[in-house]
Amino acid sequence: AFEQAVKNNMLPVGSMREAETRREVPLYEVEAMKLEAIFNRLYTYLFDYEAGTYSAMEINKPVPKAIFILNFDKLRMDPKSISQAGNEAIYTKIVELDLEDLKKQEGGYVYHYRYNGGSATQVWLSSG
Repeated sequence: AFEQAVKNNMLPVGSMREAETRREVPLYEVEAMKLEAIFNRLYTYLFDYEAGTYSAMEINKPVPKAIFILNFDKLRMDPKSISQAGNEAIYTKIVELDLEDLKKQEGGYVYHYRYNGGSATQVWLSSG
């Protein structure tokens, strides 16, 4: 669900040069504000507490704090791919990748996040 949400919110904004290969690749931006709802649902599911609704004083116990670290599969998230079958790949056997397969893992594109019109970044932190 997370990968699909990121993929659905990728907007093409031009191209950029990859650092290692120096080749031009498509560049996409993801408006991080559009992803907050899905992370809030995860937070609520894990802690049985709706993110940002009450203070520790109001609920008379510590408010859960969490850092979610997600490592998305760029091949499944490729915005040029029309496949919606990303979840099936989760349950397939993982095979050892050779050097050529590792190069393909970058997907031939770059994406970054932008929060509420702010600066572009490769990581996104939010508080709940």
